[in-house]
Amino acid sequence: MTVNRVQAQRLAEEVAEHFGLEPRRWFGGWTLLRDGRQIAMVMDTVYVRVDDRLRAELDATVDSKPFRYRRGDGREIEVDAYRSVPRNILGNPAALGALLDRAPAAATNAVRRGRVSTTARQGR
Repeated sequence: MTVNRVQAQRLAEEVAEHFGLEPRRWFGGWTLLRDGRQIAMVMDTVYVRVDDRLRAELDATVDSKPFRYRRGDGREIEVDAYRSVPRNILGNPAALGALLDRAPAAATNAVRRGRVSTTARQGR
């Protein structure tokens, strides 16, 4: 699912309202907060915060990818802490809610292990 900026805003607001999240403007898209913690973001699609366990589960699916962006100098950066939500989950409110419910724990687990909230590395 690829969306433009207007669609991203609408999607962020819909997801936030449906699941009790706080949407905030963030770089080229939106961030979704629960209890002050960033648990998801909406850019070209919806990305959810992951820990090692959730990352492995999502990486096993065909259509979940790490969040990537291109820097001003042209380098591509991969943010390991976020994975795109698979299409079958995006279209299923119950499954999306269950996934979003796991994201705050992912954010907490990463902080406990001493990792910053988003770990970026140069893309391959």
